[in-house]
Amino acid sequence: MTWTGHAGRMTHRPPGTARYDRTVRAVMWLDAFWSVTFILAAVVAAVVAVVWTPSGVPAVLVAATFVSAVALAACGAVTGALLMIRMNEGDFYLPPDLRLPLPAFMRPDLRAPR
Repeated sequence: MTWTGHAGRMTHRPPGTARYDRTVRAVMWLDAFWSVTFILAAVVAAVVAVVWTPSGVPAVLVAATFVSAVALAACGAVTGALLMIRMNEGDFYLPPDLRLPLPAFMRPDLRAPR
């Protein structure tokens, strides 16, 4: 496959040689994990605040929500930076064999056109 790369250069990269493939796969899964953690911490914090508030528990839930939010933002920043680096090099598709943590009906077709 030949793609137009950065500044109009033509690049050719055999399948499986793209940079940062494993890193993008790992960070995308970490991003999904921290998203679920953030949502669970926020929901539990809301339920505890409405139903029952023993001393110390709100502080722990706020800390857990804050930590998961910061980790989620960091994973998003790393994913964005890696994808921008790949696109700058002319690789406009996600890594091959990437398994997105989505239900089957929501998974996009990630195969490159032939």
